[in-house]
Amino acid sequence: MIAPFSMLLVGGCLLTVAAVGPPDALWVRVLSLLPPFAPILIPVRIALGHRAVWETAVAVVLLILAVLVIVRLGARVHAAGVMRSAPRIGWRAALRARP
Repeated sequence: MIAPFSMLLVGGCLLTVAAVGPPDALWVRVLSLLPPFAPILIPVRIALGHRAVWETAVAVVLLILAVLVIVRLGARVHAAGVMRSAPRIGWRAALRARP
């Protein structure tokens, strides 16, 4: 269950090694704004001195929004799937159910 999230984390760590070479490359700047990679790439770019203050602010806002969406989604799946006494349901049915 946790393997996809672990792969994102490992991928982010590997991207930091690749990002040290061209810290101002477009792909590094874009990925450093996305929530799965921002906590790993922004500190590297700060340490190298290759980031604007607004990039950190945008990354933090996007990270907070992603956390809110994931918490809401998790609550919905939990309420629809775990709190039921009925037989096991699939992901689609859990996401469609109302808490």
